[in-house]
Amino acid sequence: MSTPTLTLAPTMRATTMRGYTLDQTILIVAIIAILVTIIIASMGWQLLGAASGTKLASHLRQIEAVNGQFYQKYNVWPNNNQENAAFSAAALMGDATTLDAIGVDATMLATNPAENYLPSYSLDTTAGTVSHPFGTGGQVTLLDDASEFPGQTFLTVIFSAVPADEAQKANEAIDGKTEGAGWATEGRFRVDTTTGVVTYFANAK
Repeated sequence: MSTPTLTLAPTMRATTMRGYTLDQTILIVAIIAILVTIIIASMGWQLLGAASGTKLASHLRQIEAVNGQFYQKYNVWPNNNQENAAFSAAALMGDATTLDAIGVDATMLATNPAENYLPSYSLDTTAGTVSHPFGTGGQVTLLDDASEFPGQTFLTVIFSAVPADEAQKANEAIDGKTEGAGWATEGRFRVDTTTGVVTYFANAK
């Protein structure tokens, strides 16, 4: 008679699951934060500069749009009948003296009240001049120009004292280039690299 064999089931070994301790987790997060800070520090100023240049291009296009809105509202351009073009932009800020000078009379204003189309700009009510918010600020001028495009007149937007890096990036946003022959003197955006005066050929008239 055979002796029964007793078979034992294999023993289950307990596995210990090990993860990061709280101290290790804090250290990892701190290292990641330091790396992110280094990246932001090295790239931040470039990103800010690009955003600023794009903002300048956006402002120029905004003025082009409100020039058109102004014309539709009053049937005159904001620089109409202005011997001194420096005063013309004040019409876009609702300056009463300028509006009167360009032919927007009280009767028209009664049904079409004046608006400030440029709320982020500064108006000197004594001089009737407008300053833009770029760099240390500079004067805004609206001027008819027929010299650059034969047979067509443009209401141009001129900003004085614009920082060079902002002008270059705005030119890239509008005309698509910031270097090479004619980059500063061709297209709808022009810049005098010596004085910082930028010219944007906005509304065709």
